[in-house]
Amino acid sequence: MMYIKKFLRQGISVLAAAALFCAVSAFPLNAAGAGISKVEKTYDIAVVFDNSGSMYADGSKAWCRAKYAMEIFASMLDYKGGDRLTVYPMWEVTTDGSRPETGGSYAPFEITSLSDVDKISDLYTVHPSNTPLAPVREAYDGLKTSAASEKWLIVLTDGAFNERERTIWAGEENIDLQAELSSLADGNVKVQYLGIGEATMLASDESKGFYAKKSTDTSLKDDLISICNSIFRRVELPAGYLAGNTLTLDLSMRKLLVFAQGSGAQIVSLTDENGRTIPVLQDSGQRKYSEIKALGYEDAAVDTDLAGQVVTFDSCPKGTYTLDCSGAESVQVFYDPDVDIAIELTDLEGVPIDPFSQIPTGDYILNYCIVDNVTGEDVTNSVLMGGDVYLIASVRQLGKDPIEVPNGGKITLEPDDSTFITAYGTYLEDYTITSEGTDAIPQPLKIAPPPAGTLRLSSDVTQPLSWYKTTDRDSWQPVKLTLSLDGAPLTDEQLDELQLDIAFSPELSFETEPVYGESAVNVYIKGADDTPTGFYRINAKASLFDPYGQEMSDDASSYFEIRMYDRFWRWLIWLVLLGLALLTFLFIMTRKTLPKSVMLEPRSTRFELDFQDEEIENLRAAVKYSRKNKSLVISTPNEVDYSAQCSARLTLKPIDKRFTKSKDRRIRVTGVSSANAYSITIGATEYIPDGSGKWIKRGVPPSAASKPLEQDIKNALITIRGGTEESPVSTLICKLRHK
Repeated sequence: MMYIKKFLRQGISVLAAAALFCAVSAFPLNAAGAGISKVEKTYDIAVVFDNSGSMYADGSKAWCRAKYAMEIFASMLDYKGGDRLTVYPMWEVTTDGSRPETGGSYAPFEITSLSDVDKISDLYTVHPSNTPLAPVREAYDGLKTSAASEKWLIVLTDGAFNERERTIWAGEENIDLQAELSSLADGNVKVQYLGIGEATMLASDESKGFYAKKSTDTSLKDDLISICNSIFRRVELPAGYLAGNTLTLDLSMRKLLVFAQGSGAQIVSLTDENGRTIPVLQDSGQRKYSEIKALGYEDAAVDTDLAGQVVTFDSCPKGTYTLDCSGAESVQVFYDPDVDIAIELTDLEGVPIDPFSQIPTGDYILNYCIVDNVTGEDVTNSVLMGGDVYLIASVRQLGKDPIEVPNGGKITLEPDDSTFITAYGTYLEDYTITSEGTDAIPQPLKIAPPPAGTLRLSSDVTQPLSWYKTTDRDSWQPVKLTLSLDGAPLTDEQLDELQLDIAFSPELSFETEPVYGESAVNVYIKGADDTPTGFYRINAKASLFDPYGQEMSDDASSYFEIRMYDRFWRWLIWLVLLGLALLTFLFIMTRKTLPKSVMLEPRSTRFELDFQDEEIENLRAAVKYSRKNKSLVISTPNEVDYSAQCSARLTLKPIDKRFTKSKDRRIRVTGVSSANAYSITIGATEYIPDGSGKWIKRGVPPSAASKPLEQDIKNALITIRGGTEESPVSTLICKLRHK
């Protein structure tokens, strides 16, 4: 669960809290890194102290009770936070413990630290007189210019006001105290009236900020608690949480204020279950009745039952504590809960969503509650949160009204760069809490748009055969660009929003026209008399933006020609050329041709010398084969002595046609010749010279000698005998192989 921490401790009414919520909703605060912010009230309290003679006379203890009340008020303030209490006496006083018979001052004096509280106890009235209204007006005027968030005017008196200005025994005036005091409560300054003893009873008007209470001899201690609650908005720990010296907290506290009253009341310490002493933020010390009275009233009665101590302790996590407090008749514990707002965003299946990542659009569940800032527990319904807990969250965008979402409610997030989720709550009447201004959740959220759609573009030349004839340009058909988005045709509205980038290569003039209902755009080529003929290409790119500003695009191209003649003539020329090529191919393939090569089998070559009994090994006969000259020459290599060499030249004639594989083609010998051989045998047929330069088959009759020599030699064994028949020299035997 993600925590959104900002804690505001403000004393405002429910109506003001609602106004604050509206302001927060309308103007989101995006303060990165704000963390927890605790805003405290500052107090400026002006106390009008009635130190007239009646407060001291006839056994009255009103003066003593009023001074004790001022000390308690002063002990409740947070001076480090800038609080201040100012005392406005009606008549001249001293505050240094002296008791002069003349002098003193009725100028107000300030209490700005705990050490200054002793000024109240040491206050001595030099010249008590009647009860003027002027100090009340002075105190009010002093508060009006104060910058404190809480300004209180407290009037402590025992009777009716009998004159407006400070004049000694000037005579009584009919002053409507109810009207005078309530008129000063103007929303900026709140007024608390405490009538002591025989004082006039006034009616409160809390809606205006006027509070009135009359204290009896026995009710002052309780009345002080009530007044402090009104002023400081203290929340008293319910009965049962403090049993004897055992203090049980089921909620962590930011601070605790303990107010003990009784003649021997003394607050020593607060310790947790592990014996750790909780630090003290402020200790008033033991405040008790004062014995410093007024000139002429040295025997004034003293209320010796008045004594108390106010101690403010630092933060206390949830747990059990021991309060070491003795001699107290009553102990009140006021608390300040240490809580935050927790917000969790989940999908519909309950899986938490990381708010710092990009959140896909869709539906989500928003959960939120008030949690203990130390333990993280949900304390929304805790008894110590009071019975008036109000908590709500809102989802809003700039320029739009916020939408309130109940806890566990469903929200729909759309792509936007100004979506804020804010939770706001109130509790214990005067406390407010909000997630506004924290960096625990991004403000605004990063909501990712859905993936952009797939735009498809195809280009089709509708002109028959993609052939444009220059003389027919008035009837030229368009190039049709057809589009689809995610497989579906574009609507007419999308077609109007479409952006097209069209270019021809080479350049051509053109016009476009949307084809509504067909999700297409026609591109019309604008030909002219001087439009160059040739091959052309159209390149088209289509772009469309989805509702979230994401571009979807595709491109396509097609080819066409512009010519001065009909396409028929091109096909005719190609058919003629193709026919000629076919005839040429058939002519070539049906011609008789020799094999690609003829070679001698190496292992079938043998060379013998008639005057030696041995064969010469490793001899390779030389072969010269020429398809062009249609000849084959076989001879001994140069390594053989010239006198022993022999060779033969065969004139060749092809028998098989070219489409026969080369190795299968047959060769026919149509003539033989040799300069140093007397006999050439091809296969089983031996050829010899006839003496006239011709070679004939051995043993043929003279009538056949003139016939052409024809013999197939495919893979034939050839024997060449060198020298003369009478004097043979060498014999070359080899076998042919076609390749």
